[in-house]
Amino acid sequence: MKPLRIAHIITSLEYGGAQMMLVKLLRNTDRANAQPRVFGLSAHDDIAPLLNEAETPFAALNMRPSAPSLFAFWRLTRQLRAFRPHIVQTWMPHADLMGGIAAKLAACPRVVWNIRQSSVDPNELPRRTMAVMRLCAALSDRLPTRIVSCSSAAADSHAAFGYPMDKIAVIPNGFDTRRFQPNQEARAKLRRELRIELNDPVVGIVCRYHEKKDLGNFLQSATRLLQQQPRAHFILCGEGMESSNAQLNAEAQRAGMLERLRLIGQRPDTENVYPAFDLMALTSAYGEGFPNVVGEAMACGVPCAVTDVGESRQIVGETGFVVPPRSLEAMSDAWARFFAMEPPERAELGEAARARVERKYGIRAAARKYMKLYEETARREA
Repeated sequence: MKPLRIAHIITSLEYGGAQMMLVKLLRNTDRANAQPRVFGLSAHDDIAPLLNEAETPFAALNMRPSAPSLFAFWRLTRQLRAFRPHIVQTWMPHADLMGGIAAKLAACPRVVWNIRQSSVDPNELPRRTMAVMRLCAALSDRLPTRIVSCSSAAADSHAAFGYPMDKIAVIPNGFDTRRFQPNQEARAKLRRELRIELNDPVVGIVCRYHEKKDLGNFLQSATRLLQQQPRAHFILCGEGMESSNAQLNAEAQRAGMLERLRLIGQRPDTENVYPAFDLMALTSAYGEGFPNVVGEAMACGVPCAVTDVGESRQIVGETGFVVPPRSLEAMSDAWARFFAMEPPERAELGEAARARVERKYGIRAAARKYMKLYEETARREA
């Protein structure tokens, strides 16, 4: 059987959860069975080095989200027609809509959407995104052949919004436990660079600077922890987590803990960041589907304290702490309980976290599930 030609169309090639899942999928796709190509709708190409490393051709179509380009749309259609994919896999709402229509115009009838938003709430999503999702819901009976959801929560919320449940297959994100693993050398190196003693308590967070991440909760929980653990430090990693972010600096100054923060910005090598944490926090108020950062941290042997959003509870299981969103008291109490544990007990929790990821969320198993779905879809009548 010849390899399936698979066109992946994604809203942008910026760093993000969907983009990193796509990269992991490409790294673990057997090229004897699949010939992938990636199309990013926007001009961004942040993950270009990772796509090159995964030996996957890609194109950025230079579309602006606020002003969709008809020229770029037709360019995408022409490139699909030239590539003649057996499967068009789209990622995130804008790509689901535009990629799905382009695929039909290019005579590529087998379209697989990928949904990742845990809730469809007009109070949480931008108006443009909601408008796109309403169009997607209206077309979801006809445009996609199948729909992949990264979590049961995302599947249920989209079904309630009008997506056909019988088309949805849940394939959780997978993690490369060879890349993400406990690493004492990386732990010591980053702590040394950040002027943190090897045995000082550290809570970290990896996310972009955005209101839905509820960093106010993180900073206030940090302030409370310092009352019990005066030697504690807090590492903030991700887009916008930099000293040049005046708003973040003002928030930290108001919390009275600017000198305890380590703002390291976006890092492509997060496998060398997580090991420096004792505990990883996810304080998101809403908007998570299947947060990659939780599984990655756990794979590095780092227990997590997370808010009960998206699939976070299911990922963590009994290996960490799950608290209600927007609850400062519950989050700060979880941190206090963790650091009240004896070091061997904390280490045992980290080992259990890694074992859970290895058992339930390996990337190879996820890649096999995607490939099986593609093969089944390719055999369907057009």
